[in-house]
Amino acid sequence: MNPENGCEIQVRITPKSSLVKMERQPDGTIKAWVNEPPHGGEANSALVSLAAKTLGIPKSAVKLASGHKSRVKTLAIHGFSLDDVLQRIGEAGG
Repeated sequence: MNPENGCEIQVRITPKSSLVKMERQPDGTIKAWVNEPPHGGEANSALVSLAAKTLGIPKSAVKLASGHKSRVKTLAIHGFSLDDVLQRIGEAGG
C-alpha cells in the first residue's frame, strides 16, 4: 500500500474472548481480543470495528486485506501512516 494513502498492520486475533481490546505488545506485535466466534466472518467484522474504534477513525477506513481464515490478519488502514496507527494503538492499549 502506498504510504501516502495509508498502511497495513498485522494483528493476531483471539475470538470468543471475554475481553474486547486491541493493544501493542512489548515485542511490537499487535493483538486483538473480540467476543465474536470465528465462524461466519463474525470475528473478522468485530476486528474491523474494534480497530476503527481504537484508532478513532471511520470503519470505512479499515479493511481486512488478508487472513480471512487465519488468526493473523492484515488490516489495511487508509489515510493514516504506520507511525500514527501504532501510536494510537499504544495509547489505547495503555
